[in-house]
Amino acid sequence: MDRRRTALITDEETSFKKWLLRLLVAVLWIASIDFFYGTGALVGQFNLGMAEGSMARAARVWMVLSGDFVPCAGAPPLTCGFRDTTARVEVDCADYQGQGAAVLMTFGQSNSANAGRDRYFPVGPVANFNIHDGRCYRAEDPLLGPDGPGGSVWGVLADKLIAAGHYDRVLLVPFGIGGSALAEWQNGAYLHPILQRATRAVRDADIVPTHVLWHQGEADADDATPEAEYFAMFESLVALLREYGIAAPVYPAV
Repeated sequence: MDRRRTALITDEETSFKKWLLRLLVAVLWIASIDFFYGTGALVGQFNLGMAEGSMARAARVWMVLSGDFVPCAGAPPLTCGFRDTTARVEVDCADYQGQGAAVLMTFGQSNSANAGRDRYFPVGPVANFNIHDGRCYRAEDPLLGPDGPGGSVWGVLADKLIAAGHYDRVLLVPFGIGGSALAEWQNGAYLHPILQRATRAVRDADIVPTHVLWHQGEADADDATPEAEYFAMFESLVALLREYGIAAPVYPAV
């Protein structure tokens, strides 16, 4: 009788452990779906396009672990951004300036950084000035300077400018940070040291930007920043650029 009771208790413990293990697996599975594909997948709205987000996140995690780039979420600002020059081809910055050249200083939030799904390799004479070491390299995604491990719009833009005959070569000076709000770039704010480093780096390298491209706004839209406040901060940002010796016209994305 005691043996039967002991066996019954053992069976119940085993069943409970199996049930607990299955519950744990189910919870982890649901959590992984939500993390990789978004909450929509939990209510039957998953589609193959959602896999793009999981691939980007996986690439981001891998590159963080490998030390190739440092995301800017709370990190010291001057440690942020992609800066791995391994296998990059260094070029002479002077070859991408002067008559017929466009020097595009680009920053803002993720759409100005390496947040695209697909990486792009420019086919034309396009170079990338790296604000982290003050040198120029043949441009390829992810661009040196901004954060993010993915693709960028700037190499595509550069090739289109060259193909359209507007310029015969382009130098990119990118340093956007994903998720950043306009207030974070102001004097004394979190990302202001990156603006200072970028403007100082181009001066030290005798690089003169021909255009400043500001691609930002989603963060402030989400935060419901009042229009007048945004305009005032933008004018302050332009004034900082002028103070730091950047005389090029500023083009905000719309």
